[in-house]
Amino acid sequence: MRRNKDGRLMSDYTAPVSSRVHLEQSQQADIQKTVRQIIQQYRSAGERVERREEDRIHFVQPVKVRTESQREYTLLALDLSSTGICLIGTHRFLGQKVRVSIPASDGTTCWDFVVRILWTCPVGEGLFENGGTLLALADAAKEQEGTRPSGGE
Repeated sequence: MRRNKDGRLMSDYTAPVSSRVHLEQSQQADIQKTVRQIIQQYRSAGERVERREEDRIHFVQPVKVRTESQREYTLLALDLSSTGICLIGTHRFLGQKVRVSIPASDGTTCWDFVVRILWTCPVGEGLFENGGTLLALADAAKEQEGTRPSGGE
């Protein structure tokens, strides 16, 4: 018998556990330890390689991407900052100017941005990360196009 931190007597008895339950508990403990190590390494690596000046947030949600040729794709946004966005999908958009529609949480409206894709890298079989800079709100860009003299971009 021993006393706990409140001064009450506690038994040293532990209930017997089957070898199968003990093995499962041991495996779960090993999994938790390994995942904690992975998370710790991921966080410390992220701190080392982060070179952006702008704060960004993890922003994981589906978005619509429309190319200049009017093709529309659904991609997954990974993160967002005041100057850029990172997208993952099955297409490479390197060098393209695209329109990215981010749905609002109410589901009835969305925010549309004109984005120039500055880099693309493969992240899996048939999957690509596309990083771009936010150039304008899409509505503002459309208004500017209407006021430009012919021969403009």
